[in-house]
Amino acid sequence: MKEIEGSKWNFNIQRKSSMGQGKEDSSFAPFINTRIRCLVREYIQKSFDAHSGDDDKPVHVEFEFGKLSCSDYPELIQSLLGHLKSCSERCKKYPNSKDPYESKVQYLESHIDGEIGYLKVADYNTTGMEFIDDEDTPSPFGSCVRENGASYKSNNFSGGSHGQGKTVGHVCSGLNAVYYSTMDSEGMTYGEGVIKLCTHKYGSNGEDAKTYEGTAFYDSNDGNAPDQGDRIPQAFRRDEQGTSVFVIGMERNAKDVDLMKKELLRSFFMAIASGDLEVEIDGEEFTGDNIKEKLDIYYPKEEYSEFDSIRNRNPEFVFNPRPYCNEVFLKQNQDGNHICIDTADFPGEFTKLGHAKLYVWKSESIREANSRDSVVYMRNNEMVIEVKRGTANKGYYGIFICDGEGENVGSTVLRSMENVTHDKWDINELRDVSKKERTTANSVIGEIKAFIKACEAKLFPDTNDEEHQLKSLKRRKISIFGDNRSDSEEDEANWPSTNVSDKAKNINKKSQTDTSINVRTKKKKKKMDKRGKETDGQTSEQNTEQEGNEGTSGIGTSGDGSSGESRSGDGEGTNGQNGTEKPDTTTSATNIDNPDGDTIGTEDQGDIDSNSNEGKELREIKMSNANKMLKPCRDGQYALVLGLKANRNYADCSVMLMVQGESGLVALEIKSVANGMKISGIKNNIISGFELVKNELLCIKFTPKEVVTNYSLKITVYGH
Repeated sequence: MKEIEGSKWNFNIQRKSSMGQGKEDSSFAPFINTRIRCLVREYIQKSFDAHSGDDDKPVHVEFEFGKLSCSDYPELIQSLLGHLKSCSERCKKYPNSKDPYESKVQYLESHIDGEIGYLKVADYNTTGMEFIDDEDTPSPFGSCVRENGASYKSNNFSGGSHGQGKTVGHVCSGLNAVYYSTMDSEGMTYGEGVIKLCTHKYGSNGEDAKTYEGTAFYDSNDGNAPDQGDRIPQAFRRDEQGTSVFVIGMERNAKDVDLMKKELLRSFFMAIASGDLEVEIDGEEFTGDNIKEKLDIYYPKEEYSEFDSIRNRNPEFVFNPRPYCNEVFLKQNQDGNHICIDTADFPGEFTKLGHAKLYVWKSESIREANSRDSVVYMRNNEMVIEVKRGTANKGYYGIFICDGEGENVGSTVLRSMENVTHDKWDINELRDVSKKERTTANSVIGEIKAFIKACEAKLFPDTNDEEHQLKSLKRRKISIFGDNRSDSEEDEANWPSTNVSDKAKNINKKSQTDTSINVRTKKKKKKMDKRGKETDGQTSEQNTEQEGNEGTSGIGTSGDGSSGESRSGDGEGTNGQNGTEKPDTTTSATNIDNPDGDTIGTEDQGDIDSNSNEGKELREIKMSNANKMLKPCRDGQYALVLGLKANRNYADCSVMLMVQGESGLVALEIKSVANGMKISGIKNNIISGFELVKNELLCIKFTPKEVVTNYSLKITVYGH
């Protein structure tokens, strides 16, 4: 298998009046960090969109690695060394500029006398790509190979709208070179290579060197048209309808192969499970018959668990597809917990969205695993676009698919909103379209959210418990953690709110139970203050001392909008007139109580070293809202981080976490805490084992048992 005589890279001379290409093409950037993931998604999507229309045959895609002898392809491979060196030299002339070609020169030099690897991606049961040799008439082959930023599809819902996804092949190539070969429905075959370099000066010597454009085509027609029939090199020629893409200079390695298989399952599990897609990677087949087995192999329970619980700002990159495939999709309609809800179930409500479905697995085990409600989003091509974690922990996973057909239905609009890498529907992608189109797009996004909420109401009709559906703040005071800003959706799903429902606000203060602390010391002789009134010495001093100007409120206001001072439901511990605490002069040991019976402190002081804190009474540390703040934790292990800052030193500290509900304060049960701290209390709502250093921020990472509930949190800190 040798090169066809007359085939070459047809670099055009760069005109001085034309803009040059510096370094690498700017279209490479979105794919560089996730090149393998994007390669699998992009090529399979293009194949899937080109389905031949025979519903009895799934689209079949093969990823196969191979080798080419460099000496058999002197023009295709060996001739590129001089061009790559020239590109490298040009990049080095720019100060502080990265040279992306140096590694490519080294790669080709190390292989030029032997073999060079390639990845072949071939599809079957597809239409292939027609070519029309007319500059004014678009065609599938022309837009894919010979144009930048062009996407030609036969329908309104296939592929992307940017025409840049094909760039991923150049990003994965060690030479920035890709060869396309196709056979269309009429049996016509076309083949052509394309390379994307930078503008560079190249020639046998300095006098003859000329400046060339960065992009060139490999064919035997001087770059004017692709080769046809037997003018296509035998190694690349198609003998069956469909398209093959050869990524020249992509060597096989086990890590990439494994990643390709994982990304295949993560992105196309539903297409494979439904029998619409079959894929072979490095000789291993993935079909609807073995999808469950493959998910067990590449997403093992030991590493990913039974659930999808990995916390990340971009869950579509890390989510576990196994429960969505095995439970949500494959078990649909088997029982009342595996169901499919259709927009047709809500006649007349989602007119802009068009036809869409939500496949659901509802299970108490999801709640018990502390896994947030999550939905995988896709459209007609059955490729995962987004994954969104819910704002509640009701106990369900879902697959949303918008699959209506037509010019103005949701699937068409969603296609136009997809970003370059097809992992987000973004209204900003429509910045250049008409106001009417943007309005329609906003309506579609709004109806998707409304449809999900309508489905949740259908799934959980009896869980309208306001105590667990308290409204979340749209803005919050960051204080020592930063400036004010709007919540992102991810943050709203994690952030305990400082607002409560209207019903909770209307509850009388005195009917609510709040955390209180009674400081008890031995009786002391009464003293007289300047006005002649009796005081209780040390006891009184402890009850009235404030830390500078720090207040007594929690992270937000209490349910009635008050500042949240410590008080008990029946007035015990206050004087009934001005709300000041009554000193308790009993001699019993200190207990810090909460409404659920949790206690902190010592029960039997016994013999205590007067120089230590052991056995001494804990006291509430008064802190303002600015010095008690909660944020979502981004480390993937803990859900929240609590920041505490005091204006003096405190030892043996503890923090009690309570939730403001309609019936009063309820303990916020804690599942885990970092840094060797301890969880205590009957309700496991107390974190202890830390110290506070004056004016230094202490961050406590922890995970509540119910992470996603929006609540009004009361934070009370104690210490010596």
